[in-house]
Amino acid sequence: MLKTKITLALLFLSFVSTFAQKSLNEYKYVIVPVKYDFQKVENKYQINALTKFLFEKEGFTVLMSTDEFPIDLSTNHCLALTADLVSESTMLSTKMYFDLLDCNNNKVLTTNLAKSKEKDFKTAYHKVVRKTFEDIKAQNYSYEPKEAVTVVVPAAVVVATPAVPKPTTEAIATENKEPIKTEVVAVATPVVAVKKVDSNVLYAQEIANGYQLVDSTPKVVYIALKTSMKDVYMIKGSNGTISKKDGVWFAEYYEGDTLIQKELNIKLME
Repeated sequence: MLKTKITLALLFLSFVSTFAQKSLNEYKYVIVPVKYDFQKVENKYQINALTKFLFEKEGFTVLMSTDEFPIDLSTNHCLALTADLVSESTMLSTKMYFDLLDCNNNKVLTTNLAKSKEKDFKTAYHKVVRKTFEDIKAQNYSYEPKEAVTVVVPAAVVVATPAVPKPTTEAIATENKEPIKTEVVAVATPVVAVKKVDSNVLYAQEIANGYQLVDSTPKVVYIALKTSMKDVYMIKGSNGTISKKDGVWFAEYYEGDTLIQKELNIKLME
C-alpha cells in the first residue's frame, strides 16, 4: 500500500514538472520589478539587477517593470511572466523563493525555498537568489510561440477567360456569340484595427481588487481589475485591458477579429 502511494506521488510530481515546463515555454517575456515587497529601496543590494541577469542567462527576454514595453506586449500583456521574489527571512537566516506569475496573477511556477545563514545581507541575498534559479534552470526554457495563421487578402482579384484561338472569317459569319469579357472582382481589405476616442469623463472609484469606472449618469462602464504590472488592468468580463501609455489611458479589447482601441479620460474620485 505504501509503495503504491509513493509511486502515485512520484507520477504526480512528474506530471506537475512537465506541465510547468510546457507552460513556461509559452511566455516570451519576464518582467522583473525594480522593488520587491520586502525592499524599501529600488534594487537594494543589486538583487533586482541580479535577477534580470540570471533570467537572461537562461534565455529569457527580460524587462524591468519601469521599462517601455514592446508593441506586442503592450497589446497582449499575457505574453509575459512577472518574477516575484518572496521573502520568509528571520533574524537568524535568509529564506526566499520565486513565484512566476501570469497576467492574471496565477502562479505558473514556484521555486523551492532557498536558505542562507550568511551574516552579510548582500552575500546572503545573492546566494539565496542563485539557489532558487536551480529550479528555473531545470525547466530548460525555450520560447515556443503559438502558431499564427496569416491570411493574405489582395485588394482585387482579376479573373480572365482563357485565350481563344482567332476565328476564321467563315466562323465569324456563321456564329453570333457574345464578346469575350474580362471579369474584375473587387475584394475589400478587412479592417484590422479601429481607434476611437472616448471624450466622456470616467470617474475611477476604488474597489477591493481594482477600480470601477463610472460616467456622469452614474453608470459603471468598466470594472478594471489589478494585475501584477504597473498601470495595467484587466477588464472584467472581457479579454481586454486598460493601460497607461505616455500618460494617457487606453482601453483595448477585441470585437470579433477587430482590435478596438479607446483613449479614456479618467479622473480619480476624491
